[in-house]
This record gives sequence, C-alpha cells and structure tokens, in this order.
Amino acid sequence: MKYLRLHLVLLALAAVLGGCASKAQQPLELDNALWNERDEVIGIAYVEPPRPFVSMVGNQGLLDLAFNNSMAAGLKRKVDTWDVASFRDVPKQIAEELNSRGYNARVIEQPVLPAQLPRHKAGLGYAGQDYRALKQQHQIDKLVLVSLSQVGTVRSYYSMIPTSDPVAQIGGLAQVIDLDDNRLLHYQPIAASRAAEGEWDEGPDFPNLTNAFYQLLDSTEQQMISPFRRPLISAQHP
Repeated sequence: MKYLRLHLVLLALAAVLGGCASKAQQPLELDNALWNERDEVIGIAYVEPPRPFVSMVGNQGLLDLAFNNSMAAGLKRKVDTWDVASFRDVPKQIAEELNSRGYNARVIEQPVLPAQLPRHKAGLGYAGQDYRALKQQHQIDKLVLVSLSQVGTVRSYYSMIPTSDPVAQIGGLAQVIDLDDNRLLHYQPIAASRAAEGEWDEGPDFPNLTNAFYQLLDSTEQQMISPFRRPLISAQHP
C-alpha cells in the first residue's frame, strides 16, 4: 500500500509539473554541435529558483483546502526555511567542466528571465522562448540554461483525508540553445521525488523529510551537470 500511494503521488507530481515545459517536446541528448565548435563562446545561466513550498494535490474543495493547509502549518513553516542557494552555483560548475576541456565558457551572473522574453513559435526542436537577443547582449553563441520549477513537498488528498505521506519534490529543466536560430541542442526535463527515510512527521524540524529534500536537490543538480562531464575525446570527437 505504501508503494501504491507513492506511485499515486508521482503521477500527481507529473501532472503538476506538466505546465513547466513544452508538453510535446521530448528530451534531447546533448547535440554534438556543442562539442564540435570550439571557437564559439558558451554562456551558462540559471533562472531564479522559486521558494520551496508545500503542494497539496487531489480532489479537494475550498473547505478541504483550508483544513488541510491548517493541519500542514508546521510543515509549511519548516519548508519555508529550506534553502536552494546551491542551485545558483550550477552554472559555475558547468563552466568549470567546459573550460577544463578547452572550451570557452563563461557564467552569466544575473539570472535569465524567460517570462520577459518573447515566445518563439518555430515549434518542436526550438526553445519556447526566444533567447536570440542574448547572443549580442552577452557576446555568446550558445546558451546553457538551467531552471527549477516545483520545489518543496507534495502530498495527495481525497477531501480532508491524506492518501499519501508528503514527499520531497523537485521539477526542473536543463537546456542548451543555439542562439543563431533558437534551436535546442539539449533538453532535459526533470520531475523527481524522494520519500523520507523513517518517520516524516517529526516536527518542528522534520529531519528525515528535510534530508530527503537536500538529497533530491543535490541529485537534481548533478543530473544537470553530468552531460558536460562526459569525456570529449573519442574516436568520433577527436
């Protein structure tokens, strides 16, 4: 029953995260164009991550939500203290990986604001926002962009009845964009969750659920960095 409930939470999480990225765009492995054009400048940036929050999914009316929010007040206070500052170092770590292999990579210090950019209507295989203006603005040719969307916990309910334990959740996206034409060279959506090891309901600090969140945050960051750690010297790519 425990694993069935966790499965239901994962399905709910996937539904919640569906709006954070193009619904039709499938994941893309990192294109060789990034490795083959050594004379180009690669910019690496992040989108400012949201504050962690407690998400409640399932069939709930307004009174149910009010009651459930009241019952989760202690967890909300703890989740409000969770810190995602380490995510802002992901561009630096990617730049270090690329520069150590002879590529010209630079970190864009200020977060990118996709919502302030125009939509790009070219369709599948292209970024949803038009990032081409960043080419001249930052003097870069390719853009590596990492972002988080859902951050915190998720728990499923039926009315006022919890149907699962809360689990840590993170949704994110890593992209590489060719700024000549806004084409995607890499597209890696992430929707992950992690249950607490042991009892989760140990307020006010909720140590097991808190540990699960930071483990999940670290694994998400490493998942975004890992494509740039692959060996670049091979028979195909001398």
